[in-house]
Amino acid sequence: MKKKIVPKISALTCSLIALCFFGFFYFSGCVVIQERASVADVRDGQVVEHAAEQCDELAFADEKVRDYRTLAADNFSILSWNIHKGAKAAFRRDLIDYSRDIDILLLQEAALSEDLRTWLESYFNKWLLAVAYEKQGTKVGIMAASKMSSLSHCAFQEPEPLIVIPKMMLVTTYPLSGSDQKLLLVNVHMVNFTVTTDAVRRQLAEVSGIIAKHDGPVVVAGDFNTWNRERESLVNTTMEDLRLKPVTFSPDNRSMFFNRTVDQIFYRGLEVNGSYSHKVKSSDHNPLEVHFKVIDQYGESA
Repeated sequence: MKKKIVPKISALTCSLIALCFFGFFYFSGCVVIQERASVADVRDGQVVEHAAEQCDELAFADEKVRDYRTLAADNFSILSWNIHKGAKAAFRRDLIDYSRDIDILLLQEAALSEDLRTWLESYFNKWLLAVAYEKQGTKVGIMAASKMSSLSHCAFQEPEPLIVIPKMMLVTTYPLSGSDQKLLLVNVHMVNFTVTTDAVRRQLAEVSGIIAKHDGPVVVAGDFNTWNRERESLVNTTMEDLRLKPVTFSPDNRSMFFNRTVDQIFYRGLEVNGSYSHKVKSSDHNPLEVHFKVIDQYGESA
């Protein structure tokens, strides 16, 4: 039997990769980065970008609800997918196919092109984009989209230590049918090009602070960039401390980098009705679909 060789990434390799990306971003076109986290949405038919709310003040924003639609507490669905800016062939077809019956769509590396915006108007007319940067007039970041308004939202950013371009986290809350509880949803894009894990720890500390204040159901999903053992251990330990469990997939078609899974969905106060990892060629990540129902503190269905 041939021995399987697993490549190891060194600090030097990581630095070289980071410098290549730095050169790509800063010499292939104009990149605009905000000094603080910002969020874009549609107002009166126009895309508007504004400073993000502070996440430590998330609870005050309930009055911003613009409609009264709710998630079905006994069965709601989430699709999480790093779409690689929608640059590959068949992206739109796959997006339509896998999000057709989804309640909440979470995207990482979402480039807000005219094509994506037009599609959103037809399928998910309530969306928020936490903007990481703008390049040649196109905003790029992470997105939460649904057919209903979120109760509240906030975002924070963590600059990539070696290439400056920030990674974003977007936090939203949603009303649940027949319940006074709210769903807290965290869309994660973890820093990638680092020699140490300091920036990863800072992002996890932000997430922990938000979740610790919430006593209802929680979902944390996205691209965690857990491509080595230390990163993976940090994420798993943090989620365990917050009493969040990982969603399992069978068959498990999640994307692998350096022989490790990087896309995850964690949850608390919920039960999994079904989970699917779809194989696609339209991104370097495969989309994850999960159906949940709310349970109370005693483990009973709400």
